[in-house]
Amino acid sequence: DEQAIYVHAGLVPGAHPAETDPDILIWTRDLDFYRGYEGKLCVFGHTPTHFLPKEGRNTRRKFGIYIHGGCVGIDTSGFEDSPLSCLNVETFALYQAYPSGRTDVERMRQAKPELVLTAV
Repeated sequence: DEQAIYVHAGLVPGAHPAETDPDILIWTRDLDFYRGYEGKLCVFGHTPTHFLPKEGRNTRRKFGIYIHGGCVGIDTSGFEDSPLSCLNVETFALYQAYPSGRTDVERMRQAKPELVLTAV
């Protein structure tokens, strides 16, 4: 949509998702993508944020999301007590639901990257 690209795992910078090998969209774990992607905002999961480069991790929260360049990683799972996370890209509000039933909402507007409104 006009806000972002949503993909399970990642992208090939410079390639349109429709022209990308589906295995990359679903399975990639490419450090160059996480560290260097500067295209249109890309929201992805697949790789838990605690495995992503430190320079983009939100360390204010135990289970923070990853924001670096045009990348936003929202897979905050991987531990028994970790939440399911959802991000509203228009307001940059982070919603997290924990196995215990607790829910949190954090307004992250200050962390929102500048949108690059170009093709991928």
